[in-house]
Amino acid sequence: MSAPRIILASTSPRRRELLGVLGLTFDVIGSDYDEDSLDRDSLTPQDWVMQLAIGKAAAVAAQTQGDALVIGADTTVTLRGEYFNKPKDPADARRMLTELSNQTHQVYTGICILPVTNGVPGAPLTDYAVTDVTFDPIPTETINAYVATGEPLDKAGAYGIQGKALAFIPKINGDYFNVVGLPLNKLVALFARFDLSVW
Repeated sequence: MSAPRIILASTSPRRRELLGVLGLTFDVIGSDYDEDSLDRDSLTPQDWVMQLAIGKAAAVAAQTQGDALVIGADTTVTLRGEYFNKPKDPADARRMLTELSNQTHQVYTGICILPVTNGVPGAPLTDYAVTDVTFDPIPTETINAYVATGEPLDKAGAYGIQGKALAFIPKINGDYFNVVGLPLNKLVALFARFDLSVW
């Protein structure tokens, strides 16, 4: 049996790189799902990111012909009930990093695999991961210098653990790859439910 076509419904270079680690052949198709269409206040953080992952995958699956497995994912950062998504601008990034400084926050990533058979989307399978990330106290001048690099501007929580922000982080509790944007062990477990092995 030939391996199914795999589609990553995300243009995130971090997710593309992580999925590539598994050695699978896949296509990348950006999703046009409207994240604002989902009522965040009625959902827990884990349910919110899983619903967003479903929405992203479903938008791509609706345009997919033939057979495929479509992967959706969404990541958010929370601290004491407040959400820290991608910053709107450098000032917003500075605000987020100032609030996260000297705190332990949570990073949630929801994932979804949505099968498509003969062009017809099926029932999605979902899971999520949560990781505690601890920041050292970050001086204001360091926050300003980090934001000036541009690295925080396209990332939930205004930082990339795989980039220069590693200098702020003395400890994490949980899946590192979840913080990057794709919890690979959870994804491999979902693949197995479609009889797809990465070995």
